[in-house]
Amino acid sequence: MNDTEAAEEITVLCPICNRTHTYPIDVDRSLIMYFEAPRDTTPKERSFTKLFICLKTGEDFQGTVTLLESVYERILDLTVRSPQDG
Repeated sequence: MNDTEAAEEITVLCPICNRTHTYPIDVDRSLIMYFEAPRDTTPKERSFTKLFICLKTGEDFQGTVTLLESVYERILDLTVRSPQDG
Protein backbone atom coordinates (compact mmCIF):
# COMPACT_ATOMS: atom_id res chain seq x y z
CA MET A 1 0.00 0.00 0.00
CA ASN A 2 1.30 3.45 -0.86
CA ASP A 3 1.67 5.45 2.33
CA THR A 4 3.45 8.56 1.11
CA GLU A 5 4.04 10.58 -1.99
CA ALA A 6 6.58 13.36 -1.96
CA ALA A 7 7.03 16.12 -4.52
CA GLU A 8 10.70 16.64 -5.29
CA GLU A 9 12.91 18.10 -8.01
CA ILE A 10 15.82 16.67 -9.93
CA THR A 11 18.39 18.32 -12.14
CA VAL A 12 19.76 16.42 -15.12
CA LEU A 13 22.36 17.21 -17.75
CA CYS A 14 20.64 17.23 -21.13
CA PRO A 15 22.57 15.29 -23.81
CA ILE A 16 20.81 17.28 -26.55
CA CYS A 17 21.70 20.87 -25.59
CA ASN A 18 24.40 20.16 -22.95
CA ARG A 19 22.59 22.29 -20.36
CA THR A 20 21.10 21.29 -17.04
CA HIS A 21 17.33 21.14 -16.71
CA THR A 22 15.31 20.89 -13.50
CA TYR A 23 12.14 18.78 -13.46
CA PRO A 24 9.59 18.19 -10.71
CA ILE A 25 9.15 14.51 -9.86
CA ASP A 26 6.60 12.65 -7.80
CA VAL A 27 8.13 9.83 -5.79
CA ASP A 28 5.79 7.01 -4.81
CA ARG A 29 7.01 5.44 -1.55
CA SER A 30 5.71 2.70 0.67
CA LEU A 31 6.65 2.66 4.34
CA ILE A 32 8.03 -0.49 5.95
CA MET A 33 7.50 -1.18 9.62
CA TYR A 34 9.71 -3.46 11.72
CA PHE A 35 9.07 -5.08 15.09
CA GLU A 36 12.80 -4.84 15.83
CA ALA A 37 15.38 -2.43 14.49
CA PRO A 38 16.91 -3.74 11.25
CA ARG A 39 20.57 -4.74 11.43
CA ASP A 40 21.63 -2.93 8.28
CA THR A 41 20.34 0.63 8.04
CA THR A 42 22.51 1.64 5.09
CA PRO A 43 20.46 3.40 2.38
CA LYS A 44 20.27 1.53 -0.93
CA GLU A 45 20.33 3.01 -4.42
CA ARG A 46 17.25 2.56 -6.60
CA SER A 47 17.44 3.54 -10.27
CA PHE A 48 14.69 4.35 -12.76
CA THR A 49 15.02 5.00 -16.49
CA LYS A 50 12.65 7.75 -17.60
CA LEU A 51 11.96 10.00 -20.59
CA PHE A 52 12.71 13.71 -20.33
CA ILE A 53 12.05 16.59 -22.70
CA CYS A 54 14.82 19.03 -23.54
CA LEU A 55 13.52 22.37 -22.33
CA LYS A 56 15.41 24.18 -25.09
CA THR A 57 14.59 22.07 -28.18
CA GLY A 58 11.54 20.04 -27.11
CA GLU A 59 13.23 16.77 -28.11
CA ASP A 60 12.86 13.66 -25.95
CA PHE A 61 15.81 11.98 -24.30
CA GLN A 62 16.18 9.04 -21.95
CA GLY A 63 17.89 9.35 -18.60
CA THR A 64 18.45 7.33 -15.47
CA VAL A 65 17.51 8.73 -12.08
CA THR A 66 19.06 7.20 -8.96
CA LEU A 67 17.49 7.82 -5.56
CA LEU A 68 18.47 6.63 -2.10
CA GLU A 69 15.97 4.29 -0.47
CA SER A 70 16.07 4.04 3.31
CA VAL A 71 15.58 0.76 5.13
CA TYR A 72 12.18 2.04 6.30
CA GLU A 73 10.75 2.68 2.82
CA ARG A 74 10.50 1.23 -0.65
CA ILE A 75 10.45 3.49 -3.66
CA LEU A 76 7.81 2.01 -5.93
CA ASP A 77 7.99 4.44 -8.83
CA LEU A 78 8.69 7.99 -9.82
CA THR A 79 6.94 10.23 -12.29
CA VAL A 80 8.73 13.03 -14.12
CA ARG A 81 6.48 16.03 -14.67
CA SER A 82 7.05 18.90 -17.06
CA PRO A 83 8.04 22.13 -15.33
CA GLN A 84 4.80 23.78 -16.42
CA ASP A 85 2.81 21.07 -14.55
CA GLY A 86 4.49 22.46 -11.43
